[in-house]
Amino acid sequence: MTRRRDLAHLPGSFGFPVIGHTLHFAADAERWATEAYRDHGRIYKSHFMFEPVVVFADPDAAKQVLLDRTETFSSTLGWEPTIGKLFARGLMLRDFDDHRHHRRIMQAAFRSEVMAGYLDLMRPLIDGALDGWRGRSRIDFYDEVKKITLDIASTVFVGLPLGGDAGWMNRRFMDAVNASVAPVRWELPGSAFRRGMEARRELERFFGELVPQRRTGDGDDMLTRLCHAESEDGDRFGDDEIVDHMIFLLLAAHDTTTSTMATMAW
Repeated sequence: MTRRRDLAHLPGSFGFPVIGHTLHFAADAERWATEAYRDHGRIYKSHFMFEPVVVFADPDAAKQVLLDRTETFSSTLGWEPTIGKLFARGLMLRDFDDHRHHRRIMQAAFRSEVMAGYLDLMRPLIDGALDGWRGRSRIDFYDEVKKITLDIASTVFVGLPLGGDAGWMNRRFMDAVNASVAPVRWELPGSAFRRGMEARRELERFFGELVPQRRTGDGDDMLTRLCHAESEDGDRFGDDEIVDHMIFLLLAAHDTTTSTMATMAW
C-alpha cells in the first residue's frame, strides 16, 4: 500500500482527510483532472476513492507504466480499489505469470479467422443501428454507441438474440459499471455499489448456468469459444474462470469502445 510520505516529493495534494478528492472526482471527473493538470503539471499525487494515487498525465510516463517491461507495477493492485470486487479476477486484474497463463488460453478466442467471424456477426447489428438514425434531427452519440456496443456484446460475446435475456444482462452489467465509480464503496441499502455487487452476483449465476451448456455445444460466440479454448500446452479454463473472464470482457469491450468512439466524434 502506498504511504503518503513516500509521495512527499511529488506536486499535488491529498485533499480532505479520509475522502481526499473523491467528491470532486465523482461530481465532475473531467473538470477535476483538468484543474489538477493545470495546477500541478504532468505527474502529481492525489487521493480519491479512498486511496492515495499518482496521476500520470504525461504520455511517455504512462507508456512506461503500462508497458511495464521490468514487471515493476501491479495491474491487480492498481485496479483493485475501483473494479476489484465488481470485475474480480478478470484479465486486467491478474499479474505477470498468471496474466500470461490466462492470455495464452484466451488467445484461441482471438485468432484472426475467429475475429473475422465476429465481424460477420457484428455487421448486421451495426447496419441496423445506423439505419435507425436516419431521419432523426438529433442523436446523443454517446448513448447510441453505448447501446450498439452492448447489443454487439450480447450477440457476439454471449450468443444471445436481442431482447429478453440480452436486455436483462445489459442492464445488470451497467449496474456493475456504474458502481465502479460510486464514491461510497460499501454495500449500503439503496447505494449504487450495492446494486452493482448484486448485479455481479446475478451475472455470475447467469454465466455459471450457461457454461456447462456451451461446453458441449458449438457456436461462433466468444463464450462458446472460451469454453473450448486450449493453450499450446493443453491448459483450459475452469468454469469459474470463464465466468470471471466473461464479466470482465463485457466491460473491456463495451466501455473502452464507447469512450473511444465518443471521444473521436467529439
